[in-house]
Amino acid sequence: MDRAPRLANYKLFLKRNLEVSLDKYLQKAVRTSSQTSYPDRTLFRGKEIVVDNRRKIIYPYRTKEIDDILFRARTGHTFTRDHLNRFGIIKESSCRVCSYPSETIEHLALHCQPLEEHESIRHARERYQFEVPSTIRFQDALWSHREVVSRLLSSVHHHTHYL
Repeated sequence: MDRAPRLANYKLFLKRNLEVSLDKYLQKAVRTSSQTSYPDRTLFRGKEIVVDNRRKIIYPYRTKEIDDILFRARTGHTFTRDHLNRFGIIKESSCRVCSYPSETIEHLALHCQPLEEHESIRHARERYQFEVPSTIRFQDALWSHREVVSRLLSSVHHHTHYL
């Protein structure tokens, strides 16, 4: 019984040292992408808080679904017809909603007119147009305006399930 607290403290000590050494390695060896508007990697870290003498890391505004949608949008790996056509899975790339020649993430999120009838998409598009300057491309806004874009993409996903 006497050894259990020592063992737990030693495990905690090892875990903390591993985290510190990993952070040092990432800062020294990993470089950020050359893509424009790619954020600093410190933005991906959560905020550290202490609850009941235990350290917890929380990530504000994050859920698994929103992270998945945003990741797929950033990498282009979605279920849009344009992407599926590129890999030869389907033959046509026109939009399923409005028959526009190419169904892309940007088209569904910002330009597809029949999706305007959904109030949540309309409000998300208005907020996007208000907060994101028109000089910023949609692909760059995926990195620089995370909260606005993730709300827009999640509302489009909710109504279409193509993202």
